[in-house]
Amino acid sequence: MITQRIHQVLTGQPPSRTHDFVSKVLLFSILASVACIVIESEPGLSDSAMSILSVADQLFLVLFSVEYLLRLWSCVAEPEYADPLWGRLRYMLRPMMIIDLLAIAPMILLGMGLDLRSLRMFRLVRLFRVLKMSRYISAVERLGRVFQRQRSQLSLAFGVVMFLLLLSSTLMYEVEHDAQPQAFSSISATMWWAVASLTTVGYGDIYPITPLGKFLAGIVAILGVGLVALPAGILASGFSEVSEEDHRSRKCPQCGCDVE
Repeated sequence: MITQRIHQVLTGQPPSRTHDFVSKVLLFSILASVACIVIESEPGLSDSAMSILSVADQLFLVLFSVEYLLRLWSCVAEPEYADPLWGRLRYMLRPMMIIDLLAIAPMILLGMGLDLRSLRMFRLVRLFRVLKMSRYISAVERLGRVFQRQRSQLSLAFGVVMFLLLLSSTLMYEVEHDAQPQAFSSISATMWWAVASLTTVGYGDIYPITPLGKFLAGIVAILGVGLVALPAGILASGFSEVSEEDHRSRKCPQCGCDVE
């Protein structure tokens, strides 16, 4: 059945050389499309160069639109989305399909008569094509699994960072406000100093001048070193677990040998 065959080629279930070829073509198209977006921003480009980039972008839009429509048309090959109407509607709500839709949004908006070349914000919409790469690069898919698995620990770490950010901003405001009313004018303004210090960036545009403020800044800077290491350790642990699972899945359950 042609619907099932197209779905297999696009999803790689089961893997095939045709799927590998299509994936490589789409991945190259994504990278080339993003390169066109970057080149377009360069000043002094000639009209001919801009025309070439515009034509290339339109071709990429057509390719991505065809891919999106084929995925939507062939999704009924999966039992979960077998219903011709509601199955496709539910398939459209999958995260990667939403990303695919955003990637071709300029073509949809052009069809509505909008001049996207005059709106810089639509360059950001076109950059959603970068996220399409996660479908074709296993490392990106593995990263998503790590974040999914470690989301509770990362949420806890983020909560600790937000608490320390607010605490350090409040304390520094109370200590430095009288000495530097313009630099530390409010707690919200002091958060810029707290972010720069906790992330160990330390731009130096705002800094304490009182002895107590300097002491507090030193403590915050030391805490910042630990805060940077905290999510890194969580992600490293997640990568280790996922890599181990992937390694076990490539072993034959009968003899324990690696499966090619």
